[in-house]
Amino acid sequence: MAGLKLKPEDIRNAEDLQRLPLLSRDNLQGAPAAEVSAGNINLRKCVSPTTSGITGQPLKILFRREDWTIMNLTWVRAFLASGMSPWQKRAAFSGRRESAEGKHWYEYFGLWRRKDISTWLDQKAWIEAVRKWKPAALVGYSMTLRVFAEAVQKYRVLDVRPKFVFSTAGILDDVTRRTLKDVFGAEVIDIYASVEGGCLAWECRACGGYHLSEDTLIVEILKDGRPARPGETGEVVITNLYSFAMPLIRYRQGDEAALAQNEPSCGRRLKLLSGIQGRINDRIVFKTGERISSQPFFFAVQDVPGVKRWRVTQESFDRLHVEIEPTPEFNDSSKQRIVWNLKALVREEMSITMTLVSSFPFDPARKFRQVRSTMAGRT
Repeated sequence: MAGLKLKPEDIRNAEDLQRLPLLSRDNLQGAPAAEVSAGNINLRKCVSPTTSGITGQPLKILFRREDWTIMNLTWVRAFLASGMSPWQKRAAFSGRRESAEGKHWYEYFGLWRRKDISTWLDQKAWIEAVRKWKPAALVGYSMTLRVFAEAVQKYRVLDVRPKFVFSTAGILDDVTRRTLKDVFGAEVIDIYASVEGGCLAWECRACGGYHLSEDTLIVEILKDGRPARPGETGEVVITNLYSFAMPLIRYRQGDEAALAQNEPSCGRRLKLLSGIQGRINDRIVFKTGERISSQPFFFAVQDVPGVKRWRVTQESFDRLHVEIEPTPEFNDSSKQRIVWNLKALVREEMSITMTLVSSFPFDPARKFRQVRSTMAGRT
């Protein structure tokens, strides 16, 4: 701001934000917490979730606990707006190897009860966990939900019939949407979300678009640096109004979307997105035809110290290749941990090779797939 000769009082409304430069993941990546956080915040009391992004770089975000609660409430609104009640249970597919087992205080009163299901488990274990929990809603990454639906079909499971299916990450393409609806007979709702912004927007069937969380975020859609016109696809840039610990001002989400040309018709006055284009990742395929969602691979690789960017490629039914752009922390122990994690996912079905690269070429006009499979269309 000093370089631009701007003072805080110069920023009075959303339009004034355009006077500030854009903030990217590269600006935050690897910077000491003290440099990217507010000076009046006790960082030891902050929540620090980790996100990956379109570039494949994991990034730790800092939130005050009260702000993290606001982020969670944006999800609650999306669930309620979609017809789900606080008393209905949900099962959430998690990419972490160890699923959370504890309960929040409100769950003891029967509110918003949730069971995490690790995607590191095999598909029969997924099915068993869902059958035992009997949730009204399934929540997860779109490709994970599709893999689960295909497993339910394969094993002819008839008693997994949720009322809602919420896709919360990845592209919910038409084929995946139809598969989920056909297999589960449920309402399929897409939610556009990120760690940085919480629930950015949720699908409203009445309006034919996605309502923006305008009370927690300022969302800009930029085309060649200018505000995009309604219906024109552009880059998603957010200013999180509740990121007081680690200010996210004009932060580039790494996705593309378009503002809807129509006004809301459901009674909500929140603006609409007409479409969202995010990351696309493949599934890993075994010789038997069994598939693994890309979701657990993020946690298998990105959580290992010393990994800056990464990519996993299935080169054949029996070979997986990992490319790592390392930081100085990367060592033999990091390599062994990645191989061990991946072996836990693909078992003895595939050999694993690894290459260290100086960098990955990144084209902002194309989606960076961190999990790729040359065998995805072979079965």
